[in-house]
Amino acid sequence: MLSYGMRHAGRNAARTTAALAALGLGLGLAAPAAHAQDAATQAPVGPWVKQCGAAAEGQPQTCIVQRDLITESGQIIASVAIREVEGEAGKLFVINAPLGLALRAGMGVAIDGANAQTAEYAICLSNGCFADLEVDEAFVNRLKAGNTLTVAAINQQGQQVNFEFSLIGFTAAYNGPPATPEQLLTLSQQRDAEARAVQQTLIDAQRQAVGGAAPATP
Repeated sequence: MLSYGMRHAGRNAARTTAALAALGLGLGLAAPAAHAQDAATQAPVGPWVKQCGAAAEGQPQTCIVQRDLITESGQIIASVAIREVEGEAGKLFVINAPLGLALRAGMGVAIDGANAQTAEYAICLSNGCFADLEVDEAFVNRLKAGNTLTVAAINQQGQQVNFEFSLIGFTAAYNGPPATPEQLLTLSQQRDAEARAVQQTLIDAQRQAVGGAAPATP
């Protein structure tokens, strides 16, 4: 079990709110619709994706490298991202988690189960709660060298819930150029197709359990 310290949340809602615009670039990944109780049925979808853009002409460029998880029903349940702003030395690790988690506990962040840190919740919206953690180049290097990123939270029953993100592909995405609009569209279509495939698999299993034939997903 990942162990991490208890901290109070909400100290920098404005900073994280500013990061949400970056999280919404291109793929619209920052929209968990699932509830914390669905975390046990998560599965990774799509690769790590790098996106860059500026809020307005003349403003510093912001880049994010992001990945998300979905449930077996195809709903996005959590997203993580490294956010960097041109000209700023610091980096922000942002987590978008489902509703129904204990806020006071924060969220534990560990790479291959080591050096656990606590991300503080900053703000909750209708589509989920956001926590963040200030990180540095050493944290990014651990992501590059690691295998699994674990984000841990506490649910309403006081039980720990882990969100597991494979780090395969992180280095290539982080070091490489941002995705083009065409690539983002393709990735979005692939994500939707994978989500439909997961849903169809679930329907097939349910139908087979009751001895019926599974209708094809249109």
